[in-house]
Amino acid sequence: MRKTDRGAVASDASPAPASSYLLGAVWAGVNAASSVLLPFALFVFFAREISPPVLGLIALATACTELFKAVGLPGVYEALLQQKTDLQRCHETALALLLCASAVLVPLCVGTLYGLGFLVPGLHAHFIILALLTLRIPLDLATVQPQAILVARLAYRRLAVRTVVANLVAGGFGVLVALVVAPIYGLVTYQLVQSGLTFGSTAIGRGLLVRPRLHGDCVRRLRSETLLSTGNRVLAASINYLDQMAIAPLAGKLGLAYYNLGKRLETTFVTVANSFSSILFQPLFAADGALSRQKATWRALFVLSVVCGIPAAVVFSNSHAVVALVFGRRWLAAAPLVGWLSLNGFVRAVGMVPGSFLSVSGRNRELLMTSIASAIGSMALVFAFAGSSILLCAMGMVVKNAVIVGWMAWLSRGEVRQPALTYALTALVPVLLMISASGMVAMMMPIGAGATPSRSCTLLCLSGLAALLVGGAWIGLAHLWSLRLPEPAPALNALP
Repeated sequence: MRKTDRGAVASDASPAPASSYLLGAVWAGVNAASSVLLPFALFVFFAREISPPVLGLIALATACTELFKAVGLPGVYEALLQQKTDLQRCHETALALLLCASAVLVPLCVGTLYGLGFLVPGLHAHFIILALLTLRIPLDLATVQPQAILVARLAYRRLAVRTVVANLVAGGFGVLVALVVAPIYGLVTYQLVQSGLTFGSTAIGRGLLVRPRLHGDCVRRLRSETLLSTGNRVLAASINYLDQMAIAPLAGKLGLAYYNLGKRLETTFVTVANSFSSILFQPLFAADGALSRQKATWRALFVLSVVCGIPAAVVFSNSHAVVALVFGRRWLAAAPLVGWLSLNGFVRAVGMVPGSFLSVSGRNRELLMTSIASAIGSMALVFAFAGSSILLCAMGMVVKNAVIVGWMAWLSRGEVRQPALTYALTALVPVLLMISASGMVAMMMPIGAGATPSRSCTLLCLSGLAALLVGGAWIGLAHLWSLRLPEPAPALNALP
């Protein structure tokens, strides 16, 4: 970074050439893998060591923490990415706002947890250790400001490595504490150390963590986009938890358990896409001249169609084999639900592309409207179908989210020519081809209830290979065709 004559933090990196996109995609993939695979493995470990009731209490405390954290003005991240001048003072103001929000939210979250203890048996008995999870709020929120500087620098490698290191070291500490002290302390330690290491690895370095100071003019500059983007994050956090909370009384404990199983796979796809969004898509959409937004959109959709489309197609076409192999045969009744919610995860992942563009283009107000509609639609589907068929509820979620993605794509029509054709060729057609290819393998190699793990693994590998070959061939042709497209003329009402 360099200093301007007013001391503003500015990027010393020139816009990344198009050839650097592959490097960014690789590091985003590393970040996504470390964000999904290791936490999932650790979840399996702690689920075997901690009793279900206690694990549920930790999940409740974690959910409470995440919801409060979403209110703590994390949307200032998108607002910072849109600033071009006086960056030093804007970053100082942003960090001050984040720390002030943390100071208010931590005691509120602790009080909320204690209040929930009167409704949830056993929470008060573990209240002190669970209350420690609220320390993640200031750690995670303080990370937002230096992360915005790294993103402006297009520091793909550092953004990815920090996640890998934080997960590995925190996971090691958590397992050690679980084995030496107690499993519940190990899981809490893992989450706290992970947040602490992420903050440290993001903030350490010259010109990254600024001195928190409030500047009135900067507050006014950041206010609108910060509030709108934060609203989107609050709605997203609510969507991830409120549907499960509403399903419990409507579908019963067994229905909720099945839905949670499918939701875990859905969230995996969303986590992967979010990693690509924060490390690769948002920086390129925000950077002037790195890639045209037309080409950046095509490439982003190609990446997600491969990274998320192939596993979604395999799970959707072979849900019974996946559930039996990974979770055990007692969960086989949840297989159709797992298949549809995995497909829903892919649809939500695709939505990260127009969402990333809108979030850094001064259109968080429009993005907020789509988030509100999505949240209302989710709750409407839950109340309409969860009592009779949670499978219909999951299928409805796929349709609803596809409509939301189409809406967001239409909002970006000023920079992306023919958005309907673009998303059809880069996401819809590839995933349909992948599902067809994977499904054909499943039909040619049917497995019964007593199939061995080796036969199930063989089926899933062949299905994945078929999806890769067919979908990859289509994506390759579509990519060659996209290179011939002329650049769209900027829309008169499009924001820079």
